[in-house]
Amino acid sequence: MVNLHNIKIKKKQSNTLQTMLNFQVINPWPENERNKRDNLLIRWVIGNLQPFNIVENKYFIEMIKQFDSRYKLPDRHKLKNLVIEFFNQKKNLINKTIDAIPGKASLTTDMWTSLNNDSFLGLTIHYIDSKWEFKHFLLDIISFKERHTSHNISVEILNIINEYNLSGKLIGLTSDNEAAMVAAGRTIEDELKANNNTLFKHYRCAAHILNLAAKQGIEIIDVEVSKVREVMSKIKNSVLLCDSLKRLCEYQNLEYLKPELDIKTRWNSTYYMIKKFQKLEPSLRMLAANERVINDLLPTNEGLTKIEVYFYN
Repeated sequence: MVNLHNIKIKKKQSNTLQTMLNFQVINPWPENERNKRDNLLIRWVIGNLQPFNIVENKYFIEMIKQFDSRYKLPDRHKLKNLVIEFFNQKKNLINKTIDAIPGKASLTTDMWTSLNNDSFLGLTIHYIDSKWEFKHFLLDIISFKERHTSHNISVEILNIINEYNLSGKLIGLTSDNEAAMVAAGRTIEDELKANNNTLFKHYRCAAHILNLAAKQGIEIIDVEVSKVREVMSKIKNSVLLCDSLKRLCEYQNLEYLKPELDIKTRWNSTYYMIKKFQKLEPSLRMLAANERVINDLLPTNEGLTKIEVYFYN
C-alpha cells in the first residue's frame, strides 16, 4: 500500500509478475530432470531466435504450465546465462574436434546479405577424421557490420583461424571470385605463409567460375531470356493469370507447371526457367490471345529458335 496525500492506492503488480506468482510450481523436478528441460528450452530459444524475455510472457508461461506443471521456467537473466554456458560448451567441443583432426583441413567461405540487408560471413571447415570419413561443419557465422573490403574480410577470417589455432593445420581456403574476396584470400595466404604454413593456398570456386562463364555466354541471348523472365514474372505475380494458364493447360491436356524465375547466382536456374517456358508455350500462346500484356511480352518465334539453338546445341 502506498500513502499519497492520505489517499490509499494499491500498488499494481505487472501482469507478468502476477502470472508467475499464480503459477508457483508444486513438486518441482529434481535437478537432472530440470536440466533436461532447460536444455530443450535453450535449443528452442536459439533455434527460433527468441528473445530471453519470452520466459516472462504470460501466454508462454501458461502453455508451459499446461504441458509440464512440475517444470519451473528460468527467468530471463538465468536463461541468458544458460545460453552463454551452452555456447561455451559447444565451442569447447569444436576445439576438441579440431584438435583431434589427424591431418590437414581446409576452409570454404561465403558472404551473403539477408532479406533485411544484414550481411553475414560464413566459414566452414572440411577434413578427414581418424576413420577416414569426410567431415565438415560450420565453424562460424560473422555478422558483418563493416564495409566488404578485402582488408575487413581477411581480418575477420584470420581472427577465426587464430581463435581455433588453425594456422598450421590448414591447406586451403576456397571462396567465390568476387574481387574483394579474391584479394582477401591472397592476404590470408601471405599471412599464413609468413607463419611457416607453406602448403596453404587460396582457391577460386570452380562452380562459381562455371557460373560466371555460363552467364557471360547467356548474354548472347539476353534480350530473349529477358522476355521469358518477364512473362514468367508477370504470370507468377498474378493469381488471375495463373488460374487462366492452369485452365488452358487442362484444356490442352498439358501438365500445368508453376511459373519459375531464375536466380542470378545459378546459371542452371535460367535453363530450368526456359525449359518450363517451352513446355507451357502452347498454353501461353492461347493465353496471349486474350491477354495483351502477355502477348506484348512473348518472345518471337525467331527469338525462341535462337534460345533453343543456344541451349540445346
